[in-house]
Amino acid sequence: MDVLRAMGARTDVRGGSARKGEDRELELIRAWLLGHRVNTVVVCHASNVLSPHWFGPLLEITEHVGAELLLVTDHGLDCPLNEWTDTQGVSIEADVDLPALIASRSRTVPISDDGCRYFPRMLPRAPFTVWRARVRATLRPSEFELVDALYRASFATVLSDPPNTADHAVDVLEQLLTDVGEPDEALTVTKALQAAAFRAGWHVAVNLGAVLGAVADHQHRPMTPTEVRALRAYREPWVGVAAVVRDMDLEYNNMRKIKLRNVDEDGHYTQRGLNRDVPDAALPIMRAQRALRIIEGAGPNDPFLTVDSRDIADAVRWSKADLNISGVARSARRVRWQDALRMTVQPLEGR
Repeated sequence: MDVLRAMGARTDVRGGSARKGEDRELELIRAWLLGHRVNTVVVCHASNVLSPHWFGPLLEITEHVGAELLLVTDHGLDCPLNEWTDTQGVSIEADVDLPALIASRSRTVPISDDGCRYFPRMLPRAPFTVWRARVRATLRPSEFELVDALYRASFATVLSDPPNTADHAVDVLEQLLTDVGEPDEALTVTKALQAAAFRAGWHVAVNLGAVLGAVADHQHRPMTPTEVRALRAYREPWVGVAAVVRDMDLEYNNMRKIKLRNVDEDGHYTQRGLNRDVPDAALPIMRAQRALRIIEGAGPNDPFLTVDSRDIADAVRWSKADLNISGVARSARRVRWQDALRMTVQPLEGR
């Protein structure tokens, strides 16, 4: 469990402490090591384990996946761990600079800057014609600068290609909301859209409640890399796979039709049916599920996911409740929240 926890598994999510046989943790460790392409496993304070033979299965797993197991002790060589290592024929090194050793074996993984950021809350709900002035009067100058920077950028984007139909307006709004994470940011870009369209001679009406609700529930965008990485909390990788593939707009029933051969060694989905590629942050989860199915004895034509459609749907809901991430796919078709926008675009009189 400690090794799984080090790779992101948590015990406070659904299935976090479930058991599927005495060797399940070992199978999961092997699968996730392959999924993450781990080259070194370090166990600190290993001499605190009074029965060192427990490390035997972990040593076998790491050797099998091509990784190295480092057992670190703070008590020198006079401990039961030393006796066990003698029987295993492994090397022992003293006075090792552990941080430098780990740094030499680490691979740099780029992480996008998609974390939380401060943005003023509870902005005024005024008409777009006076909204910016109302915000200026309400906020401190430093806060207004944050809001106005987003407002001006959105205004310029819309003015460069002002919407003249409702469908066009939806497209523009979706573009503006791509990197938006907070309802008040969504309020800002929506007001900017209306103001820019008005400047271009068009009046855009929109159901603001639908916009703010969609952003609050993350329906307006795919999961961010940070949200995808959070899915590693589920020790059984199929849960994360279900949330990722659903976010890519594959229907529940079609997920059961994915074959092992449809996912390559890198974790990419090779068949048609998805509206976008597997995000990089999800590749370790896809690889872990693929490795686990092979460990379980699956062949190329066997299912990639062994659970039924109802369990897959439940897993998507779990991700929303347990991890506070979207859990709701963005659809390529104009359904769900886009229909609720009720956007209209009318030319101004005398235009």
